[in-house]
Amino acid sequence: MLAADIPDLTKAFACVCGLLCLSHELMAIEWIKANLALKYAAYGDDEYSVRRAIIERANAGIIAAKAQKLILDGTEESNRRIPPAFWRTDDLNDDLIEDWERGDFQRSDRYQNDEQAFGVSFDFLALSELVPSHRQAAAMREISLSSNQDWISARDLHKKMLELHNPANAGSAIVEACQLGHIAGRAERMTGEESSGSSKLDPVSRYGALAWDIPLWFWRDFIKDARTQNWSLNKVRGDGRREGRWIKLELQGVHFHRSGLVNLGLEGFGEPESRQAKGGRKPTYDWLVACLAIFGEIHRGDLKPERQADVERALMSHLTRGDKYPSESTVRTYAKKIWDESQKA
Repeated sequence: MLAADIPDLTKAFACVCGLLCLSHELMAIEWIKANLALKYAAYGDDEYSVRRAIIERANAGIIAAKAQKLILDGTEESNRRIPPAFWRTDDLNDDLIEDWERGDFQRSDRYQNDEQAFGVSFDFLALSELVPSHRQAAAMREISLSSNQDWISARDLHKKMLELHNPANAGSAIVEACQLGHIAGRAERMTGEESSGSSKLDPVSRYGALAWDIPLWFWRDFIKDARTQNWSLNKVRGDGRREGRWIKLELQGVHFHRSGLVNLGLEGFGEPESRQAKGGRKPTYDWLVACLAIFGEIHRGDLKPERQADVERALMSHLTRGDKYPSESTVRTYAKKIWDESQKA
């Protein structure tokens, strides 16, 4: 080999490394909101321990997380990755305030500024490793819109619209209602490609999300012809420019919230049959009885909680029936009342 060839080899090697780095950047991460992440990962398991496991893995960098708004060291950033150190754990002084339902997390102490992450989502593929393979299908159904009676699939809505419109206009009527904000849409899964500039030919980054609330700008700016959408398969796609970049989105498992169906002329079709029965629905959990039972255990000395989390676990255990249990955010509300009352002199 000639010495003159070495620089060319060095350049080639650097080029290959650059392409590898670029391919890594273009790899898609599929994000899932914090409340659904916890509901999915905790299916058939103790919610408290799963919440701890998610935080520990996020702290170790195994599960990536991002925030709609991230505040660190007095600096605010939008749609940013959360550094693993944010999830640090300290058994003696655990200052992390968690709101999984809203996806808001905050921590602060007297030695440093507040750190806040709002609208947090987690890497779904990394999160799924917490769920045993034999439970993943059932766990996915637990968070699926198809099992939520408040939502109707695009296929079923399109069928109803065909009763009011000719086939050429049924889809357009749905899109128009979405553009006006008369009905809310959500996709079971969104996959997207985003260019680095305003051209379709620019390098793209790929990303995805589960349970993606479809924004107004998608319906208004990205749908060119509603008749080309595949309503029968609950699929919608569109592309356009946004914030100086070219974006292409494909939505799967599209559903619409029943509360807006009246705006499409579908009176009487907005409520599922199970909700139309008179007298309402019996509450799933008797919170009064559960709270009295836990407070009674504390009064008798059968339960000696050292912190509020101990009360949360006891209350969760009392209310769990098979694979059914209340959300941790609701349990925490009642557990705090019990804890505060038990600490009074």
